[in-house]
Amino acid sequence: MMIISHTNSVKLLFHVWQHCYDLRQTLPNTSSFSSVFMRAAITLIFFISITTTPLRAQILEPEDQQPITSSTPFEQSSQKLISKSYKEKEAAIEILSNLKDKRTIKLFKALLRGDLYYLKKDKQIYITKEQGDEYSLYSILDNQHKGTAKKSALKKVRTNNKVRKILRGKIARLSLEDDDPEIRYTAIVEIISTLDDESIRLLRSKLPTEKNDNVREVITVAIASKDSLTAKHEKRLEAIKTLGGSLFPLAKTTLLKITAKKLATTASQEERTIHEAAIKALDNINTKVKISNFSENIFFGLSLGSVLLLAAIGLSITFGVMGVINMA
Repeated sequence: MMIISHTNSVKLLFHVWQHCYDLRQTLPNTSSFSSVFMRAAITLIFFISITTTPLRAQILEPEDQQPITSSTPFEQSSQKLISKSYKEKEAAIEILSNLKDKRTIKLFKALLRGDLYYLKKDKQIYITKEQGDEYSLYSILDNQHKGTAKKSALKKVRTNNKVRKILRGKIARLSLEDDDPEIRYTAIVEIISTLDDESIRLLRSKLPTEKNDNVREVITVAIASKDSLTAKHEKRLEAIKTLGGSLFPLAKTTLLKITAKKLATTASQEERTIHEAAIKALDNINTKVKISNFSENIFFGLSLGSVLLLAAIGLSITFGVMGVINMA
């Protein structure tokens, strides 16, 4: 659109006014001229106002537009994981673990596995899956597939031993707080594979509030397994007794570890008591296993026998009707 400057507009207005004045001298009907003059003047003023005034309206030029930012605490803290400072990473992990966002566990597990990368061009973080020479990119926000990228376009989110240890603890804690008992049970089984003092403290704090029987049992066995090896004498005996009443694999594994140690001739009475208690608990487990196996065999035998009996009755009736066999 053509824009007329203020100086040119004034000149144009003067020429129009002068032309209208000259026209007035030749027109006999002054009222008619006044009407024409007023209309011309109003039209010109309107034209000047819309052509000389800068049009801002609501539309801004691209350089005037402000970026729209609507990042959530999860996005903000996740973005800090790409920092070169491990202290900043640790702080971000702490914040994320307290957000009570279900996406946090998936993010932590990807970081622990080494599957968390970010694009060099825009610093956006993705969970990746290697596919040949490329990586499939999945959003940390909605887990949607966002395409693929060459390895050269990506940079890995780095961790160290301290960060990985923190991640394991946070993953365990978040999993134990999940509403689904299956997820809690699976989390405890994973914790058991790498039991340490921090894990045991976490399990001890969780036990009083746990309501699911299966989850409670596996927590109890995990604690007893640790106590049977490291606690004081009376507590070790109590833990060994607890292990003897469970069929969870960890219970038998721990007792076998205790009984596998050969007692020296100079062994104390407490060590002998512990060894004997472990043997007794192990025998108790073996007895329960035998009873369980016997019950299973009876059940499967009855099930198979009932099927065979029904098949025999059906064939007998069929062949009897056909006259193949004598039903009398």
